[in-house]
Amino acid sequence: MTGMQISGRPPATLSRRRLLEVGGLSVLGLGLPRLLDAQAPRAGSGGAPRSCIFIYQYGGLSQLDSWDLKPQGPEAIRGPYRPIATSVPGMQIGELMPRLATLAQHYCVIRSLSHAVPIHDVANRMLLDAFLNAWQDADRKQAIIEELADKGVFFDELAEQIGTDFDPFDLICHVAFDAPPLTRKERADKVRKRHLFAQYGEQTRAVLDALLDKFADGGIRSVESMEILKVDPLTAFGTPLEIVKLFGDKSAYLAAIKELEAALYQKAA
Repeated sequence: MTGMQISGRPPATLSRRRLLEVGGLSVLGLGLPRLLDAQAPRAGSGGAPRSCIFIYQYGGLSQLDSWDLKPQGPEAIRGPYRPIATSVPGMQIGELMPRLATLAQHYCVIRSLSHAVPIHDVANRMLLDAFLNAWQDADRKQAIIEELADKGVFFDELAEQIGTDFDPFDLICHVAFDAPPLTRKERADKVRKRHLFAQYGEQTRAVLDALLDKFADGGIRSVESMEILKVDPLTAFGTPLEIVKLFGDKSAYLAAIKELEAALYQKAA
């Protein structure tokens, strides 16, 4: 893992588009509030770094080819490439990264992080679970989507590359964690097949079914917005106030929406 601390502005920076291309979305596993937030104190401020960018790449260079060549180790252990000097005295990295060698004063190599999971895929799922928990715990999924967009996640570009029928949740899980995505319609159909709303009356079930259709068409924003109750076919059930009263009151309606969302995202795609 590489932590980057920037004093001022480095000679060259990754664009947000490029960061997305190389898998920067996997930083989600570190917590949503810090997504793509790598702000560090300016030179001379004396403050401590507050966050980092974490880039997780399948198929990237191993540590023996990049940061930890172990040149003094036995032949069976040391890496095949030679170490080269960097701009930091006494620090060497692999010869495959000459540009990073010139920028070494702007980052540090962290060697103190570890976990007890020896299997890559299982450890990766640990990161995925952190995102899933944050998503499930959010009162409004759309708020998370908006936060990610503000931080530089280009959902429109992701949709162009992966497919316009996928929800932002599936786009993130697919790009960051290589999870097979489900379309919005597939998620809605899975909820219907589980018959999770048997406890509701006929009309309230019909409202929830119409909301599933709206989710399949327009995504989670449609489900969470009260404005959707003013749009066909929801208007067939009455005014927004009348629809809410079908559930008892507004708090009961919102509880039903939260239950619907939990069912939609019950498992990672």
